[in-house]
Amino acid sequence: MKIESFLLSEKGWVPNNSRLPVVFYRGALVCDANGLADQFEALFEGHGGSPDWRDSVFDYHHYLSIAYEALVSLQARRRLSLAGQVGATFL
Repeated sequence: MKIESFLLSEKGWVPNNSRLPVVFYRGALVCDANGLADQFEALFEGHGGSPDWRDSVFDYHHYLSIAYEALVSLQARRRLSLAGQVGATFL
């Protein structure tokens, strides 16, 4: 597993939080594709999380003002843009 973290400062209308990092856990879970979502949800629940739904990432920029968000990519390569249009894009 490879762990990466970085901070995002305010970018235009997206407030971000310059004290709390964005953390990537690349390769955190390894199993067949069919069981990976179930494995993540069990891990998340074990840490007090509530995996309420499975869906896709919004295709427009937005932010959460009073919550945190955990995103899991179950496919090998996806592009994710964080911190609005002038933020960072990751694969």
